[in-house]
Amino acid sequence: RALLPLSTNEIEWIKSKVEEGLDWKGIKKKLRPSEELLQSLERDETAAPPGMLITYNDVRGAIYRQRKKVYQKASDITDSVKLWITTIHQDGGQGKFLNGVGDSPNKFLIAWSTLFQLKVKISRKTPCIDSTHMAVKSLKSGGDTVQAYTSSFLFTILVKDRNVQKGIPIAYMFCNSE
Repeated sequence: RALLPLSTNEIEWIKSKVEEGLDWKGIKKKLRPSEELLQSLERDETAAPPGMLITYNDVRGAIYRQRKKVYQKASDITDSVKLWITTIHQDGGQGKFLNGVGDSPNKFLIAWSTLFQLKVKISRKTPCIDSTHMAVKSLKSGGDTVQAYTSSFLFTILVKDRNVQKGIPIAYMFCNSE
């Protein structure tokens, strides 16, 4: 594929399919050309339709922008986190956001558990913790520019049901320090 930008029609088509809830696999199926078209392309009789120029990264970018629009409650990420913690509290869950932890103004901690997670009974279950490094973008800038972020840590507290041997997440925590 030539490194040409997609047209407005293609961009809007991708956006509409993402808003319908389709992921890359669903969109890729809609882009699959008919056998007749493929044969004519092989014989060099027909120019490739614009839809064949759409790539995974085009769709991934559209999905990211759509999810950001839906889930980011404020343009400032710190304000957005505060609003999410307030929503979790209003829905019966628990959450905490600390911006500037301990002696360092650059450290933060976000922890929450939804009402459903709080209702999971811990009796007869084994608690576990999972730490995933470099899982999410940090709230704090990693350099001189606002766009350069270092990664943060994601901790998940699970209870393991001894009968089915599966884990159920009961709390999450993001922080930029172990």
